Amino acid sequence: MSCLEIKHLKMIKAIAETENLTRAAQRLHLSQPALSRQLLDIEKCLGAGLFHRSKKRMILTHAGARLHQSAESILQELDTAEVAIAKIVHGETGSLRIGVSCLFCFQWLPAVMAHFQKNYPKVDLAISTSLHCREDLLAKRFDMVVTATPATGTELDSIDLFKDELVAIAAPDHPLSTKRHVMPVDVSGIKVIVARASSLSDCSLAVWPGALIEPEAIMEIEQPHAIIELVKAGLGVSMAPRWAVASYLAAGQLAAIPIGPKGIHLVWRVFYLKGSTLSAFQQKFIDLMRQDRMRIDERNALPVTVSA
Repeated sequence: MSCLEIKHLKMIKAIAETENLTRAAQRLHLSQPALSRQLLDIEKCLGAGLFHRSKKRMILTHAGARLHQSAESILQELDTAEVAIAKIVHGETGSLRIGVSCLFCFQWLPAVMAHFQKNYPKVDLAISTSLHCREDLLAKRFDMVVTATPATGTELDSIDLFKDELVAIAAPDHPLSTKRHVMPVDVSGIKVIVARASSLSDCSLAVWPGALIEPEAIMEIEQPHAIIELVKAGLGVSMAPRWAVASYLAAGQLAAIPIGPKGIHLVWRVFYLKGSTLSAFQQKFIDLMRQDRMRIDERNALPVTVSA
């Protein structure tokens, strides 16, 4: 059985750093005679002198230097463990600022945020719209940005969250709902409801470069729920990630139509600055986003009918 205890490691470290028994005793809140006895006891137990003694200095011996090295490592690990346990007991503190490029994320992320806050009540959590992922991260407006828009730049790292499809949505009885896929001619003469007018031109440029899109009118509505309600009422068509309208599709309240013959397939990612270490609670938020997406997908999955 080892004769070494934590108090001995703290003693070796204190004497090595102060090179003086009196100052080491003061640091450890002991009397000098008590510290001297403790040192003699451990040297006797180990069978080796740990310090060269002089009138002015205490210098580590070879054996003492070896023990001092272990003492520093062990005490540091103990400090780390104590901090980790304190965080488990009391919760981490800090802040997490999340940017999202799609307004429909505001329908999905609040549930994730609520779950997160139960685990980390002392972390300040904020979510806002990010129109320019790279610029917002470089300016440190956000700690991370959730988007399906590819972000370029060697300054960024990303983690894949899930895959999805951007679809056109319409009321079940809207003429567009019968189409196999949407083409530019199908958009002409109808009302389009979008969060930002630029999103329609961006989509057109990606799927139909050079095509002329001439809707009857473009209505800008920044509330995702309002967009869905207007589309359900047959007052126009819009675009949305399939996951954002999955429950309405399953209930027969909306129809989803692929955009273009091949559709628009998205990879949702979380972006952050390269070189920045994700904290434990940041990684937890990412894990919760993935888990919540899986849960929603399972809940909204249509039943499979197996024929006999």
